Amino acid sequence: MGVVIKEMGEFRLKGLELPETLSLVYPKELAGRLKLETKNVASKAATTRVQFSLEQLRSLAMLAIRIEALASDRVFRPTTMMHRSYSLQSNSGAAGSPEDIDPEIFMYANPEFLLPPIHDSATDADLLQIMDSLTLRIDNALSTMYLKQVGGYHSVLAALEQAMKVDAGMLVQALSMFGSLME
Repeated sequence: MGVVIKEMGEFRLKGLELPETLSLVYPKELAGRLKLETKNVASKAATTRVQFSLEQLRSLAMLAIRIEALASDRVFRPTTMMHRSYSLQSNSGAAGSPEDIDPEIFMYANPEFLLPPIHDSATDADLLQIMDSLTLRIDNALSTMYLKQVGGYHSVLAALEQAMKVDAGMLVQALSMFGSLME
């Protein structure tokens, strides 16, 4: 008859009490597709490995902290730098000036307290979850910075967008060009 049968395994089917064994039935002419399909599944499984190192993930985490600090109008400095500026102040007086430790300008903190733990033994799923969390934090901080920049113009932009049916990004660009002409 010219068919190829491949057993897929037992599956529970709706309305039946016992699991049934299911099989794929291919015409002999399409048997090559079955081999291609199994190769594609194997290659996809091999390429799902996370393609970044732990050090890159830690760098992304530090970037998230720095962007969050900028969103709060401050500059992030690890606590080790704060201790160094205190020692510089006591030794020279000028290099570690009080402006270097002003909490309104600088945010001193231990990064280990602000970041999720990134262990060397973490699974790929754990690393992807951490990366997702960090990208969400970066996105939130950038959105905050954008809203601070656009600020009070939001209602004006919304009204203009409704009146003109124009993209908000185009309005922001037009307003920035207009602002540069006014200077």
